[in-house]
Amino acid sequence: MTLSETPPEGLLDWVKAQRLNWRDYFIYRAGRQTDPLTGLRHKCADAVCSACGETVKMPYVPGGGCGHAGYSAPFGFRHPVSGDALISGDRLACPMCGEAVEARHVSNARRLERCVWPMTAEARGGKLLLYLWRVCRDVEKSGRVTWRVDPWEVYAFGGTSAARWRHWRKFTTATYIIPGWQERKRFGDTMFDVDLVYCPEGLANVYAQTECADCKLETYMDIETEYRFPVTWMKLWQRHRTAEALMAPNAKKLAAALIAEGKRSPAYNKNWSERTDVLHGADWKKRKPHEMLRLTKEELACFNGAEDAPKRLKALLLARKYGVACRLGEEVTKVTESQQEDFLKRGVLPAKAERYLDRQAARYKSRLWPGYLLDYWNMAEKLGEDLGDRDAMWPQNLRRAHDRMQERQEAKAAAERRERFQQRYERMKKYAFEDGGIFIRPCATEEELVAEGKALHHCVASYAERHARGGLTIFFIRRKDKPDEPWFTLNFNEKQLSVTENRGMRNCARTEEVRNFENTWLEWVRSGRKRRTSAA
Repeated sequence: MTLSETPPEGLLDWVKAQRLNWRDYFIYRAGRQTDPLTGLRHKCADAVCSACGETVKMPYVPGGGCGHAGYSAPFGFRHPVSGDALISGDRLACPMCGEAVEARHVSNARRLERCVWPMTAEARGGKLLLYLWRVCRDVEKSGRVTWRVDPWEVYAFGGTSAARWRHWRKFTTATYIIPGWQERKRFGDTMFDVDLVYCPEGLANVYAQTECADCKLETYMDIETEYRFPVTWMKLWQRHRTAEALMAPNAKKLAAALIAEGKRSPAYNKNWSERTDVLHGADWKKRKPHEMLRLTKEELACFNGAEDAPKRLKALLLARKYGVACRLGEEVTKVTESQQEDFLKRGVLPAKAERYLDRQAARYKSRLWPGYLLDYWNMAEKLGEDLGDRDAMWPQNLRRAHDRMQERQEAKAAAERRERFQQRYERMKKYAFEDGGIFIRPCATEEELVAEGKALHHCVASYAERHARGGLTIFFIRRKDKPDEPWFTLNFNEKQLSVTENRGMRNCARTEEVRNFENTWLEWVRSGRKRRTSAA
């Protein structure tokens, strides 16, 4: 397919006529001016306005610095009307035309470029071609404004087929226009939010001549919404022809909001070949908009054009999934999606939980978040509390109840850990050994493990949980005449019958004496013989 390299006639003039936020500049440089009274020449600032093209000499202000935008300059100038001392980066009104401009020293006047990406449409061979052009407005150091139009991307749509070409390539952080159109094998929607559509003959008249005559693209692009993605809409229509029903007046704003929300989803943009649906959960076998979106007519009317409509709709459908009844509007909540699901699993509306937390904040002057309440419930369930009891579910003072529950949980965890330590000791005491005035024994309690770490200034206390669960085994090496004085700490691998680590004071390496004892002990352990000496 031969694609156009030049934009449609009138595109540039049409873009210029749009009320766009083009930025104009007041570019100044060092100059000289003759005093009419003395005839002496003195410094001034020669300035040119990109808005009107006029030049003017401004009073010189010595001393460099930075303007509010962070642009440094060797000197500034004084505004002849306001008398303000200005420098590069400051905003002002042009003294000739009155337009709002930004002062720029000539050293900060490189690449003063602003771009927009208008879309055009073309019918060719029964296909609908959507072109994206880059229109750039450049302000040169001289203050002259130049325009250029570059071809950017093309998307071609048939009844069921789609193709994509691009006229640019990215290298590191820079983007370059390349010669000729390059077809992309992977079809992705990189036609970002489109605000400008240039189609003098009418968009509907263009695609009426193609296989996409019923796509309702013009209706979609005319929706007053923050974001519009024409390529995403066309792919949705190709996949589900009933999607055109969503362009009805009572549903199109909600549909546009849902499309924008789905377009920003990582799962949707990851790989188009996976056919991830931008409107996940819609029933495309239905013909009516409210039935497609699994809503009643009243709910559709409430959500269409409403603020945060996608989030509210998702919350409503999530409540229905877990069988939690709610009134229209009660699904509005500030909690995260995962927290919503945690509340609904327990049959609680997130909005109800938020009202409870608001009352707690008003009564006790302390703002608590939804995660705090969920944490309290999780602890209560682990401790066997009956959350069917209203007082247990919604305590009068949540912070106090949470602290008590946390203390109980910590006490239970400590008791379980003591029991596991005792079990580990009973299992490992068979490896206790004595030889040459040195003995080795397993750790018995968490308290003595902590004391060992403090005395020897190492991190063995952090291994408490792993030791209790059997991930590793900690042994103490002591002198027989000083049985209560920490000396060396050994990490034993029970499966391999090997020593992982053996450290003394401040993680020092074992001495030759300790090394010889360790080898004797390992030889005895691996032999499987009973102890030949009494262990401490």
